Amino acid sequence: MGSHRYSELNTYATCPRMHLKEYVEQEAHNTGLPALRGDLLHIFASLYANHLVETNQSGDLSALEPLADKAYKQFLSQPHVDTLNQHEFFELRDHDMRLFVETYVFNPSQIVDIEHRWVMNEKLEQTVRDAPDAWFSGSLDLIEESSEGEFKVTDYKTGWGTDPNPFQAEVYAW
Repeated sequence: MGSHRYSELNTYATCPRMHLKEYVEQEAHNTGLPALRGDLLHIFASLYANHLVETNQSGDLSALEPLADKAYKQFLSQPHVDTLNQHEFFELRDHDMRLFVETYVFNPSQIVDIEHRWVMNEKLEQTVRDAPDAWFSGSLDLIEESSEGEFKVTDYKTGWGTDPNPFQAEVYAW
């Protein structure tokens, strides 16, 4: 038995039958355009955050196109049921990615980690993903620490311009 992730728990909480099909019976399904667009935006956001840390900037509109192209190449190298065509990619780049770059302000000195992955066993001890005792795993897209020592965890798909999902916040705080 592999480790569980927040998205799996959320699927079960929302629709146990869908959880059965996707995670127990492992029935393949079409992820749909919104999910694929979200995957691509997530790759872009991670590349963009890393770029800002490397260049010590809070924003950089000039990085939009080269990083979007790099994200698209990474996205196409992953196995997907569907892929975004070139037109859909340009639409996403010119709207969602541009909006992200124009509205999301980073403070590179406060970024602690990007794409922090973790795995726990049932005793809540750290372990590795493929370990026989792996029970729960997650990935924190962005971790920031303020000068007052307060931590902020951002999930690009759910945390960008929205209130946090209470269930996800509980799981990550746990």
